[in-house]
Amino acid sequence: MPMNSQTTRWARRAASLLFSLLLVACGGGGGNDTGNEGDFAGGGNGSGSNGGSVGGGSSSGSTPRTADLVRCPDNPLQAVQGTVVTVTCQPVNGTSDLTFGWQLLSPAGETIPAGNGLSLTFTPQQVTTYQLRLTASNGVAGEAEKVTVHVSANPAPTVDCPARRIVVEDNSVRISCAVQAGDGDTLTYDWAVTPPPGVSAPSLNESDADVTFTPTEAGVYTATLTVSDGFNRVKEPVQVQVDAPTYRIVMIGDSITQGGHGFKSYRYELWKKLIDAGLSFDFIGSQHQAKDDDPPLAAYADYQGHVFDTDHEGYWGRRADQVANKSFDFSATADIALIHLGTNDGIQYTDRSVPDPDDPSQTKIFPGDKSETAQSTATDVARLIDRLRAHNPSVTILLAKIIPTRPTMIDSEWWDGYRAELDSLAAAKNTAASPVVIVDQADGFDANADLQGDGVHPNERGEARMAKVWCLAIKGVVGSDWINQGYNCE
Repeated sequence: MPMNSQTTRWARRAASLLFSLLLVACGGGGGNDTGNEGDFAGGGNGSGSNGGSVGGGSSSGSTPRTADLVRCPDNPLQAVQGTVVTVTCQPVNGTSDLTFGWQLLSPAGETIPAGNGLSLTFTPQQVTTYQLRLTASNGVAGEAEKVTVHVSANPAPTVDCPARRIVVEDNSVRISCAVQAGDGDTLTYDWAVTPPPGVSAPSLNESDADVTFTPTEAGVYTATLTVSDGFNRVKEPVQVQVDAPTYRIVMIGDSITQGGHGFKSYRYELWKKLIDAGLSFDFIGSQHQAKDDDPPLAAYADYQGHVFDTDHEGYWGRRADQVANKSFDFSATADIALIHLGTNDGIQYTDRSVPDPDDPSQTKIFPGDKSETAQSTATDVARLIDRLRAHNPSVTILLAKIIPTRPTMIDSEWWDGYRAELDSLAAAKNTAASPVVIVDQADGFDANADLQGDGVHPNERGEARMAKVWCLAIKGVVGSDWINQGYNCE
C-alpha cells in the first residue's frame, strides 16, 4: 500500500530513533553525521547539504533526538522571477518554546533574508528551482524541513507602436505607443531616433511611451522605443517617412479657419482630401491650434499613416485689416494661399438689435462700425495679397467669397457689396504669374443646416463642405501634380 507524506515522515523519524538507540547500546554515537534534508542532524560535526545543518558540533555521547515540530508545504511552490514570494510553514504543537532558522540550499550566488520565524519572504532573481530549509528546535530535539520553489521567467512587457508615420519636413511628429508591464513591474523607457545618412539626429521630447520631434530634412527616420522591466528589454522600431513637399499651402482667415469650441475647422477635412488626391503638399503658418486648444491636437487623428499638419494663419475674431497688418513673416515660401476673410468686418459693420433690458417688449439698436465697409475690407485683402507676392511673386491666390451667416448677423447691403468688391479685386489683381481665383464658398452653403448655433461658424457638415470647395479649387491649379486624377474631393 502506498504511503502518504505524513506516514513517510513518521516512518523516517522512527527509523532514525531506532538507529540512535542501537548506537547507544553498542557504545557508538561519535564521528561525523552528514544529516539529510528531511531530519534534524544532531551529534557529531554537522555538514548538512549546501551550507551545513543546524545543531552541529562535537558529540559527547548524548543521544540525537528528532521531533515532529513543523509542517512545510510538500508540493513545490510556484513563483515569478523578480516577484516577491512568501513561504509559510505551520507548527505542529505551538511555537512558544521553538527557535527557527532558514537556509538557502540552492541556487548559488544569492542570499535570502533571515526570515520571520515560520515564514520567509524573498524575491528570487533567477529562473531556476530554489531549495530552502527551515530548521526548528525546542532545545531538546529538532527538525529540518525542505521547501522547493520553482521560479519561472518574468513575462516581458508588451509594446505596441504604430508601424509607420508620414510627415512633411519641418513638421512635428508625435509617436505614441501602448505599453503594458508583463507582471506589474516598474518600467523604464528610452527613445532613440536614427536619421537618414548624412542628417543630424533631431532633438527629442520624451514622455515615457511618447516622443515628439521635428525632422528638418526628407528621408526615412527610425524611432526606437526600448522598454525595460529590470529583467527584459523590449525594442519597438517605428519608421517615419519624411517628404519634401511640391506645394506649400497657407490658409489665412479668422476663427472659421482657426477652428475652436470643439470644431476642427475645414483644415482637417481638406488635409485628408489632399492626401486622397495624392498631392505632395505642406500646410504652413505660425499658428498650430484651434482656439483655446479646443479641440486638442490629439483629436486630429492620423489618416493613412500621415500625421495631421496643424500649421495655419487663422485668428479668432480678427478683421481683414488686422490679419493683413500682422507682423509675422508667414508667407515666405507659400505656393498657394487660401484666403477666407471679411466675416468679422461685416458683423462689426452691422447694427445690432437686442431686447431692451429695461423693457423687454422694446428693442435697442446698437449701431455698427460704419468704417468697416465692404470696400475697405476688400482693400485690406488687396494689401494682404501684395504681402504674399512680396515673398513669392508666383503665389497662386484662392480668394473666397465668405460663407453666409444667419440673416441678422451681417447687413445684406454690406454682404452683396463685398461679394462684388471681391470680383473686382480678383480681376484687377490677377496675373499670369500670380493668378487670383475666386472660390465661392457661399454657393450651396446652407446657413440653417451648415452652421453652428451661433449662426457664424460652420458645423461638421459645413466644414466638410468648405473643405470640398477648397479641394476642387486646388485641383484646378495644380494640374498633373494631382496624382489621382479621377478623385473629385468626395
